[in-house]
Amino acid sequence: MKRLLFVFVSLLLLAACALPNSTPTPEVQSELIVTRETATSTPTVGNTVTAVPPNTPRFTPTYRPSRTPQNTRRPTMTPTPTPTIAAPSTPAGPPDSYQLKQWTEEDAVTAVTEAQQTFRDSLWGGYGDFVYRAEHAVLVDKETLARFPNLSDRKSIAWNLLLMQLASNADLVNPISQLLEEAMNYGEVVLGDLDAYLLANNLSLGVMLPADNLFGNGEPVTVLQITYGFNQYISQDVFLALTGSETGKYQITVIQDWTTGIRPQYEIFPLEDYNGNGLMELGFVQVNNINGTPTRCAGILKLFEWRENQTEAAFVNLTSGVEDFIMTADRGWCEDLWHFETITDQENSLLVEKQQYVTGDGCPDLVRRITYVWNGEQYAWEKSEIEPLPSDTSAVCAIQWADEADETNDQAIAILEDALADWPVVMDERWGPASADYFRLKLGMWYDLRGQPELAQQQLQTVRDNPIASEYELASNMARDYLSARQLYGLFAGCRAMDDDYSQAYQAIPFDGLGANLSVMREMWGFAAPKWWAYGADHVCDARTAFRTDVQTLSSESDEQAVMAWLNGVGVSWTAVSLADLNNDNLTDWLILTSLDNSATWWELWAFVQNEAGYTLLYVGRLYTHERPSGITYRPFQLPAGQGTMHVVVADKALTAFTLSPQGDGWRVRELLSYWGETAVTNIRFTQTDTTLSLFIAQNSVEKQYDWFSDTATFTYVASNPPTQAEQIGHIEQLIFQQSDYQEAIAQIQALLTQGIVEPQRSSNETYAEPARVEPRLRYLLGLCYELTGDADNAVAAYWQVWHDFPDNLYALSARRKLEPIAP
Repeated sequence: MKRLLFVFVSLLLLAACALPNSTPTPEVQSELIVTRETATSTPTVGNTVTAVPPNTPRFTPTYRPSRTPQNTRRPTMTPTPTPTIAAPSTPAGPPDSYQLKQWTEEDAVTAVTEAQQTFRDSLWGGYGDFVYRAEHAVLVDKETLARFPNLSDRKSIAWNLLLMQLASNADLVNPISQLLEEAMNYGEVVLGDLDAYLLANNLSLGVMLPADNLFGNGEPVTVLQITYGFNQYISQDVFLALTGSETGKYQITVIQDWTTGIRPQYEIFPLEDYNGNGLMELGFVQVNNINGTPTRCAGILKLFEWRENQTEAAFVNLTSGVEDFIMTADRGWCEDLWHFETITDQENSLLVEKQQYVTGDGCPDLVRRITYVWNGEQYAWEKSEIEPLPSDTSAVCAIQWADEADETNDQAIAILEDALADWPVVMDERWGPASADYFRLKLGMWYDLRGQPELAQQQLQTVRDNPIASEYELASNMARDYLSARQLYGLFAGCRAMDDDYSQAYQAIPFDGLGANLSVMREMWGFAAPKWWAYGADHVCDARTAFRTDVQTLSSESDEQAVMAWLNGVGVSWTAVSLADLNNDNLTDWLILTSLDNSATWWELWAFVQNEAGYTLLYVGRLYTHERPSGITYRPFQLPAGQGTMHVVVADKALTAFTLSPQGDGWRVRELLSYWGETAVTNIRFTQTDTTLSLFIAQNSVEKQYDWFSDTATFTYVASNPPTQAEQIGHIEQLIFQQSDYQEAIAQIQALLTQGIVEPQRSSNETYAEPARVEPRLRYLLGLCYELTGDADNAVAAYWQVWHDFPDNLYALSARRKLEPIAP
């Protein structure tokens, strides 16, 4: 999958003629920025820098909507002749036959252009080769920017470097905001020409939106959406808040750095005080549309509000509790996913999420309405309900709508009951001759999940013993196996048996290019939904719903042995059970590690939360383990500022951390961190200060640090102790390019080379065999450090060694550019 994605990106890159590159760590990017006074976190308008002459016309911010900003690419560097790249060779003599070449600005610009050319020429290679060439080009750029701070092409190279770093998913938001802020404050661009300035640097301006009082200080703000990347199909967007004026000092504050998928679509909510707390909020909706029949839409909502207190000053997402989703829709582009509604007699409003699901051509979508209400900190889930189907809907559309619903919807139950009493002939024409048997099967299973076993047995026995289309066996066999497993073990086992029958039958269906062959499906089974051609049915009986129903039979007085016996009794494959008190009510809760689909790789963590009526079953998440875990350990931890209890669960090599919060009449699980490593987790610990909460995960002798970020309410990886090889190289480059501490860099390079280098795993495909990326890079850096300290002899020796040991490597190409033969 990674290689397919890479080839697709490569095609787009070739078409766009972008010059992407890569950098090993975000920490080493700041040397690209012109030295300036660091802006404070709170946006202010100052008078210390004159951005443009006083008579420059003032530009009025305007709203420029652009759902898919066109990102036309233009050259960013001063045109130079394309250099002739030397063919691989080995040194013609020993090190003492060479001397350092005097490195000039012209040489540096030629090296930059050369590195970019070798990157563009590599786009048909493997993923590792792609990264290797990107890393090399970035290193050449950084050396050029560090050695020649007054280079005329400096800003152009810096802007282009940001685009190239997108190839390695580097964190670019702060360098982008800083470069743009400096360009405006140094008079390189005025607001009215911002679009053209960005376009000249391979970026585009999607939105320029005026906003009043976004920071709560009454100052006007301009919201900017800037797109950077390969083209309009694969790109990354950053949303910025610009304060200041053309006669004062501009300051840019990051609102959101948003990595997008394919063909992003944005909608920006009007600036309003939606939650009634006196501050304006700015909302963004991003939808990724995946074309097909039906169209699939992945929706993300974020509503930002400025927060400033003793511990933070940043835009905070108020909808971190609003779940993203993937839905299907038959209208092409997904629209109207979220909106706000006024609550009677209240100042704030409901946030309403509408998920639409295709039911069939020309039929109404099934619409699920989910509402969230402001709780003082964020928008919290209130309820979820399916909107009623219009009464004038045709019989076929009503049946297809019911098929998309679930067993909890009374209208769907009534629709199937009425239809099965007088089955429409047109359904046999559209779905197949055994369509009625399929829906009898589904209705019987729904009765069982609703706690109506007598009605369920009646329906399922009819399908088993007297199917309407007796020449087709699948529906009858599914009913038979469901009833048999259900009688022995329970609902979950019945659902698993039914779905196993369906899965085996589906595997036998041939595919006709894009999807399953419906005509063959109907010929073999006697039924098939028109929409199954693309994806098939996810399941006929939802085993997880059945599991939740079965758990009601578990006694609240059960101990660990009783819980394990109950799991065996209902046919659930499990590997570990742990006692817990997940909601701090002093009642016994359980954490269960299971494999409901019998996967050998993915194990699911479930929580049994006790209440007065018994247990509520909550799905926590998946743990990727490669092998069956031997057990789990559980540890609770109190989050700061009343944010609740974090529950940490370790299963051998995997770890997950989550919170539990009230949701309607039940509970909502929010995963904060999911982690998997190569070796077993040996220890976890926390440290907390007034401003920082850190989680440390130890595996053997390596400890990884994750810091808590309140705006996203998640833990994010920070560093390892001891540092990873990539982190050590990043620190070395920081010493060279930011701190100019060449002696310490030399010592760390030599230590790293002595302890042994681990090259990235090579591709199994010899056509795309990846070259060495780490050792030649380090040895080139060693030569550069010696060169910058004036130690010409050691510099020559280091460069010569790279050339000699890796003659066909890009770092060898750079090294030989630094050397010239000594005249006889």
